[in-house]
Amino acid sequence: MLAARLAARLTRGAATLLAARRLAAEPKAAFRSVNGIVLAVFIGTAVAGIVPAVVSGQLAAGDGTLNEVMRVPFGYADAAPGRPLPPGEADELLAEVGAHPGVTVLPIYRRTATQDPPAAPLPCDPGPGCRLDFMLGHVVSCDDLARFPALGACAPGVRAVTADFNRLLTSDNLLSVDRNLPIVDPTSPSAPAGTGTGKDVGSGSGSGNDAGSGKAGAAASDGLSLAAVLIRADDPAVRERIRTSLTPYVARSGSAETPLTFAEVARFREVLLDQVERVALAIVALTLLVAGCGLLVAVAGGVVERRQPFTLLRLSGTPTRTLSLVVVLETAVPVLLAALVAAAAGFGVAGPVIDQLAIKSAPAALPGAGYLLTVGGGLLAALLIVLAGLPLLRRVTAPDNARFE
Repeated sequence: MLAARLAARLTRGAATLLAARRLAAEPKAAFRSVNGIVLAVFIGTAVAGIVPAVVSGQLAAGDGTLNEVMRVPFGYADAAPGRPLPPGEADELLAEVGAHPGVTVLPIYRRTATQDPPAAPLPCDPGPGCRLDFMLGHVVSCDDLARFPALGACAPGVRAVTADFNRLLTSDNLLSVDRNLPIVDPTSPSAPAGTGTGKDVGSGSGSGNDAGSGKAGAAASDGLSLAAVLIRADDPAVRERIRTSLTPYVARSGSAETPLTFAEVARFREVLLDQVERVALAIVALTLLVAGCGLLVAVAGGVVERRQPFTLLRLSGTPTRTLSLVVVLETAVPVLLAALVAAAAGFGVAGPVIDQLAIKSAPAALPGAGYLLTVGGGLLAALLIVLAGLPLLRRVTAPDNARFE
């Protein structure tokens, strides 16, 4: 209201003066019809700021060091489909994978016995710093784990630890995976006696030489079944050959999981998020069009309500073009101001949401071309719809109809 009064004092044009005085006299009436536009722009801006950050955060899991790592789950848990590979098949698989050059392997073994879940509520929220024994269904070698630093590190002197790799092996949301890292830390319990860790559990790194693959075979034959394997191969051709060679093992295990790198998992998630963003922007565009129809109704009502003053202005010599400009300014200024405030609020909300999601190195992204085309085009369409009410202004202010009794 104060801004409208200031504009009315400083402006020189007749149309701007009349529109400013109208906005200053009845600000609530002027802004009441833009509620739908405020909501649409707010939601569209928030979504356009959050989704790109979430997408980039998927690739930042483990500081990006897991992107070229392929996960191959077999029977990773009792409730999961499939079965872990018995020692003989695991020995064969690890030897075959280790024969490829430039390959690093982390075998993840099934623990033979775990405690039953407690009947009482859990003492802490499972995750880093809270290692509940009944959830630690996997065993990994500390030597192998050291080649995947994003997953954590064992305490000095420990040869093998129990851990929970379920989320890493199955989740398609790498933000959730990243929040669960590191999986192993110095507080992780060492593998107890009787789990088959008397030898070098999983000590084979599959580095492409006979020694590495032989150690892996010795580990698998030590009595532990292979629940899953993580494979890093920087050469895409080698990675595809390994993926092909793993197909019969996955089929024999009955696993429903597909060997994928974490970057490929992130891309699948990106497609889903992109579809969500498109649906949200489509809803925004539809809301803006409906809001434009509401503006048209409000403009028509305002013209009919002020028929007498508009007619008097026209009889006194005010051009119809000036009166039309008054109506357009009275509508466009609140729409644009409300849209700017709603966009700023939506972008401001995106930042705290991203912080709450704990997305690494992914600030709220500036809206892209799709957002600008959708919101900008929707606002333009809404204002163009308003122009459909201008012929009514000319009709009701015609001098031949200037009778007010």
